Amino acid sequence: MPRLLLVPFTLIALALILACGRDDPESIPQFATATPAPAPPTVGPTPTVPPADTPVPADPSPTPIVDTLPETDAFFEPDVCKIREPQGVIVQCGNLVVPENRTDPDSRTIKLHVMVFGTYSRNPAPDPLLYLAGGPGSSIVETAPYQLSLFAPFLAERDVIVFDQRGVGASEPVLDCPEDTQSVFDNLNQHLTVEEEKALHVEALRTCRERLVGEGVDVTGYNTAENAADVRDLRMALGIPEWNLYGVSYGTRLALATMRDYPQGIRSVILDSTFPLDVDFYPSIVPNADRALKTLFDECAASSTCSRAYPDLESKLFDTAALLDAQPGRTTVFNPFTRQTHEVVVTGDRLVDTVFDALYVEDFIPLLPELIYDAAEYEFDMFELVFGTIIGQIEFRSSGMYFSFNCADEAPFTTQTQVESASDSHPQLAPYLEPDSIFDICGFWGSEPTDIKSRPVDADIPTLVLAGRFDPITPPAWGRRAESAIVGSHYVEFPSGAHGVLGSSDCSFDITLDFLRDPAQEPDSSCIADLPSLAFKTPATTGIALVPFEDSRLGIRSVVPAGWIQYGPGIHGESTRGVTAIMQQAVPTNAAPQILPAFAQQFGVTIPEEPDQMLELDGLRWDIYRLSLDNRSAAIAISDDDEGMTLFLMLTSEPEDHEALYRNVFLPTLAEIDTLQPQ
Repeated sequence: MPRLLLVPFTLIALALILACGRDDPESIPQFATATPAPAPPTVGPTPTVPPADTPVPADPSPTPIVDTLPETDAFFEPDVCKIREPQGVIVQCGNLVVPENRTDPDSRTIKLHVMVFGTYSRNPAPDPLLYLAGGPGSSIVETAPYQLSLFAPFLAERDVIVFDQRGVGASEPVLDCPEDTQSVFDNLNQHLTVEEEKALHVEALRTCRERLVGEGVDVTGYNTAENAADVRDLRMALGIPEWNLYGVSYGTRLALATMRDYPQGIRSVILDSTFPLDVDFYPSIVPNADRALKTLFDECAASSTCSRAYPDLESKLFDTAALLDAQPGRTTVFNPFTRQTHEVVVTGDRLVDTVFDALYVEDFIPLLPELIYDAAEYEFDMFELVFGTIIGQIEFRSSGMYFSFNCADEAPFTTQTQVESASDSHPQLAPYLEPDSIFDICGFWGSEPTDIKSRPVDADIPTLVLAGRFDPITPPAWGRRAESAIVGSHYVEFPSGAHGVLGSSDCSFDITLDFLRDPAQEPDSSCIADLPSLAFKTPATTGIALVPFEDSRLGIRSVVPAGWIQYGPGIHGESTRGVTAIMQQAVPTNAAPQILPAFAQQFGVTIPEEPDQMLELDGLRWDIYRLSLDNRSAAIAISDDDEGMTLFLMLTSEPEDHEALYRNVFLPTLAEIDTLQPQ
């Protein structure tokens, strides 16, 4: 699979293990955040009237496109939202209509789908926040309903705008490659060498490219230069004098290109997991992965509990990979997005690749020592949990967009010799991660080189740079590199952070919001010192003692089992099997009647008209339902409080564990859960 610089969708996928039932993303129940009723959006989408095979050179010396692209007759057209609008917010949708290729006067137009989320504030800040997604090739529109907890802190003060970049998700055309996706799924249960899998991957992409070109797609119009011009045109089409940019992963490269080429109207920029314009991506993959893995190994060795339970983790990983290469394992993996299961051959390549991908997500890092040691015994429960969320991400990526961009922005400026030379310094890791197939693919893709790397960012725009110490793909050094080049920028590193640190803690929001309120001042980052240190999951953390839990974004306080892992907002799991988990949410009472019908429809179960049990605890009356779901047992409790909110609690587990968990976790949690008062 291509090395996507992805927003960590893993938390979304883990939430869906509990919350989804069918393969239709729009059918997933929405749990609104506990926030006041929203005001209408202050950003008024103001439509204007619309007017009537290149090979990569072995020694690249490309002819770049022009430095900046000309202004065009781009315009915004209001439209229905391409996804079901999330509950609890006001959303306006439409399309930005732009040329597919601004350097071609005869270019056709394409549509980029835009969503404007209205602020909750009655006295909002005048400058909205624009979200720039990663990838390249990740859809933010398709996942927006699942990320309200990420947007909510910003919506309390200003509008938030998201759009699917050209070639992605809800935009038209979309450069998806179902041929490649199907090849990935078809190969899961095959014992293939790295070279065999690479050959199938390349052939599937060749077929995809031929289909896209046959459908009229001009692949030379999909690059960062065009993307940055889209950002410029979107601000002008919406009539916004000034806004703030938030970019994550590849979105930071897009933000940097926009700062450099079109700085007008940018009040401030937030770079989360930075991908600088001037770094060479493909020669950096193996060295960056090696740095992140060594950080994991060192952290475990420094922990008395982890080092006792899982000694010499580095040797264990590569010894287990060699064992699985010689004699692969087999297991069944659940895809939380499609609710399908897949038979998977676990090779050494697949194990190392999964550990690498898990380092993208802070909540997965504590599980990795156990995953590695279990795999050595051909026990794959933890592997199933992590790998299932990884393959679920495939549904939200656009491979055609990924390769169009990287064959324009990266491959022309790198040689295979450079990649091999960088990888040779890491002989244990290189055979599993070496990305040399990019040159085979770009040889027939037909992209044209851009000048994305040729000029530095010299704009004087206040910038906040966020980095995670465990990030395996955009290391902290890249964040410091960007910070040192931008006047007035501020760098903050999260000690337990991974790829995409915003949303990993209340501290990440506090720092970002403080910066947005006054970008000219250094934000208060003192909360970093109060963040808990990384706690690896070890056999010593399997008790059921309950500890306090509070989430200001969800608007709840409660308890959770000590040692359980936080999967997502209000969702914690015991993790050893991936099916024992508890979800706690608060939704506006006017939305509550939709919860049980949506749940019943998705899981294909019948909710009885009367609850199985009614309890009254601390003035709250709880309706409790006991159900069987796909070889799991579930308990659901719903109660209305006096503040116009409905509390929702769900426990899922394997049937043999359910009664003990019901008594020791579910019922005590009912006695403690409560809504937080708005501040």
